[in-house]
Amino acid sequence: AEALREARQALEDLELVERQKEMKQKVPVTVLTGFLGAGKTTLLNYILKARHGFRYAVIENEVGQIGIDNQLLHRSTMQRTSESVILLDNGCLCCTVRSDLVEAVKQILLKADTEAANSTAARAETDARVLDGILIETTGLADPGPVCKTFYADPELRMRTRVDGVLTLVDTVHFLQQLQRDRSEGSVNESAQQVAFADKVLLNKVDAAGLEQVAKVEDTIRAMNGICPMLRCSLAKRPGEIQLDELLSMESFSLEKVLEELQEDVSRPSKRPKHGAHVDHGHGDHGHGDHGDHGHGHGEETKFRHDTGVGTCSFVFHKPLVLQRFTQVMNALRAEHAVDLYRYKGVVCIKESSGLLRRAVLQGVHDMCEFEPRGDWTNSPPLSQLVFIGRKLDKEKWHKLFEKVG
Repeated sequence: AEALREARQALEDLELVERQKEMKQKVPVTVLTGFLGAGKTTLLNYILKARHGFRYAVIENEVGQIGIDNQLLHRSTMQRTSESVILLDNGCLCCTVRSDLVEAVKQILLKADTEAANSTAARAETDARVLDGILIETTGLADPGPVCKTFYADPELRMRTRVDGVLTLVDTVHFLQQLQRDRSEGSVNESAQQVAFADKVLLNKVDAAGLEQVAKVEDTIRAMNGICPMLRCSLAKRPGEIQLDELLSMESFSLEKVLEELQEDVSRPSKRPKHGAHVDHGHGDHGHGDHGDHGHGHGEETKFRHDTGVGTCSFVFHKPLVLQRFTQVMNALRAEHAVDLYRYKGVVCIKESSGLLRRAVLQGVHDMCEFEPRGDWTNSPPLSQLVFIGRKLDKEKWHKLFEKVG
């Protein structure tokens, strides 16, 4: 039995190496989002004209018949990178998985292939990348979810590209006002939604906002998205302070990165909730879950006065989760709450039908979910961590559902 376990582990280690090699060959895609006036075009201008040594292709999207944002890019920049900037208009990327987005990415990949082939023919052999990444700037009203899903829905894009992450720009001066703006009954607040989707947030225009204002904005964002890092910046005055290699190398959609991050969180005792606890960083009633005989946990919430209905909900269970039941619950949540489930990730201790305990990792956007095993669960007590970010999350009900999975 021990020899079989070691052989299986060796095979999984080999598969991990192959996955990492495959991921490195894929072109990373960064989705750049943020409300109107947050500074997306300013950031793009800097990326396109700065001599940072990277080669990025840019896809812009704008609602309307005339692409104004495309004209705002510096003329000298456009001349030098005209082949790398593609404008999509006449509609918002968030409305559907658009064929023109798919075609625009394929055009970029084709140009990169052609350039690579020409370089190889001219110099016999080259290790230089002709394309370091693709940046997609969405409109100020776009939902980043369908944009991310596009790269999983199309077979060629899934094979040749990978979503690196969602970068959200926030106008620190006006963000709290944007959360309060009038909107139709039941509609989504775009500013809150874009923050909820973020893998990283750039707090722009901090030079024009006081320290108290910046702190309020950071607390508000943390209440909606409890896991994304935030960086302060002043793109109009000091864009060079932003480290592009760090900004555009998030790997947030990598299951290996999810596993690494959640394992790091567990290693910090001060952040480790008690068994069965659910930690609510959004809105709703303060909850005490049904914890049975396994201990008692408390929900914790951070409230702020701009009620967007968007928040982070985390669950921690110190017991194995039965695989079949877990997949049933996750499939039900995805089916019933796809629109309001913005992002979710987790590392879980799964109990297979054979009784074997396995580690599994998941991450998803709306109803699109990746769920894969990552080796046997060995040398540590069972522990499962799940994080959901979205709108109108029913924390009490979900907690009871997951309790029954064990």
